Amino acid sequence: MTLPLHIMASIGQPGGQVIARLRWQDGTELMRVLPVLRGADGQGLVIGSLNWMHEGQPPQPPTQRATLELLSASGELQARQPLTVLNAGDPICPSAL
Repeated sequence: MTLPLHIMASIGQPGGQVIARLRWQDGTELMRVLPVLRGADGQGLVIGSLNWMHEGQPPQPPTQRATLELLSASGELQARQPLTVLNAGDPICPSAL
């Protein structure tokens, strides 16, 4: 996958928040607090994106394994997904074509 990372998960309680954390093997981290919406079934639904949002040049970690974690507002792990994040300059990355 590449950034931005789009997230959709049935998780949490409507009106609450979850912390989305993407952690690369080299220790680079990207975090964002996302609101929990009310899904069509009345349960919690998180829809959001992770991307570098600060001013200046963002980190450019090389292509490597990473882990996406969704945490409750209190920091309790709710979901975990391993993935590979491609560096935008990697020749196999679609944005580099």
